[in-house]
Amino acid sequence: DSESVRLGARLSLGVARVMGGDVDAGTGLLNEAIRDLPSGPLRAEGHLWRGRALLSVGQVDVGWWDLDQAASEEAVRLEAALTRVAWGIRTGNVDRAREGMNRVLGMREAGARVDTVAALALAAGHAWGEERGAALLARADSAPWERTPRGMILLTRASLLRAAGDTAASTREVRRVADGIGPAAAEARMELAAWQLARAQDLVDVRGALPLLLPAVDDPRVAALTSDLQATVALAERGLSEPLAWFAAGEWARDRLGAPALARGLFLAYVDAAPSDPWVAKALLAALHVTEGEGDRAWIRGRLEGRGESPYVLAARGEPALGLEALEEELARRLQEMRTR
Repeated sequence: DSESVRLGARLSLGVARVMGGDVDAGTGLLNEAIRDLPSGPLRAEGHLWRGRALLSVGQVDVGWWDLDQAASEEAVRLEAALTRVAWGIRTGNVDRAREGMNRVLGMREAGARVDTVAALALAAGHAWGEERGAALLARADSAPWERTPRGMILLTRASLLRAAGDTAASTREVRRVADGIGPAAAEARMELAAWQLARAQDLVDVRGALPLLLPAVDDPRVAALTSDLQATVALAERGLSEPLAWFAAGEWARDRLGAPALARGLFLAYVDAAPSDPWVAKALLAALHVTEGEGDRAWIRGRLEGRGESPYVLAARGEPALGLEALEEELARRLQEMRTR
């Protein structure tokens, strides 16, 4: 008997039809509901869904008008703005997407949707290039959000800037976030450390990442990376008396720290210190895998040629490798003992 209930039900049915793919029937129901509903959240929701439906069938001018009507109601203004960004990207309308993103970044409640905002910026970067994706987030630093979501969206902007080749601007953004506190600051410190480790050539470079991590060591992810870093350094130092420790440190530098240049140096240090060990060929293959320059790769392949009978070299060639399993089991045992001392 309630007119408002009937209109609300008609609106919901229209939404369901649109969501189910029957855009014509859904739009008809939404038209009826919008016509009879008074101003307020329900009517704004009707405009939101009709705008989405019309945009999906190419009626862009009317669709944008509906989104404008929806944006006037606080209850649905965020969804309207996010929809504006999404459909701006889908239709190639940079101005609409920028307008929508600026609205989102000006809304306090949008901080709770930071993952969606980041996904939209990344989608724009994929569609238009990372530089334009980053430009959508130009106002992110002034967003009226809590510290953590604002920091996370700034890190998204930084990743787009780096992908676009603007490493200086990207680094500035990450350092700004790292100077704060909380999960976003910890994430930023891990990112700065990862960049340093990726370029690390020796243990001095690796130790240099510690000051970046220690202020955020209460974060479990930072604590884990710090522990791996310290363990790698400890293993590398033991290599002077136990060369196999250099092999163990090389694996951790490669797998745990993301430090390929350091890993290469450690693998080769083991090769030079223990040339008669049965795992030297494995170390050379590992060094080859993390070496980029073709000249250096050719040099390592040359060293491998003298070890053509090694089970590791035979296996790499796809040939039968008698004794490989026993060697691997013995190496795993010795490395495990070394890492748990």
